[in-house]
Amino acid sequence: MKRDSRKVEIQKYLKSIRVKKIKPIFFWEECKKCGLEFRRENIYECIYTSFPFERTSHFYGCTNCFRGEEHFVKWLQDNDFLYTEEKLQKWLKS
Repeated sequence: MKRDSRKVEIQKYLKSIRVKKIKPIFFWEECKKCGLEFRRENIYECIYTSFPFERTSHFYGCTNCFRGEEHFVKWLQDNDFLYTEEKLQKWLKS
């Protein structure tokens, strides 16, 4: 049985997406949707491995704009800030 290397690559990138709720203490972090900056308030942080350069990137979203972590990730994917499985398949084909 042959292993599909593209499928392994896609799963690697999709598993790299992590979202957590943080409370930045020292630095101001900007919400990707509304553009407001927050410090000492709860916000969502999305950490992922960027394609194809394999470096770690961050996006932030406030709790006023997003109901939960899943809503934040869905908004990032719908607005082409974050990759989806279909986009990765398309990029790896070419």
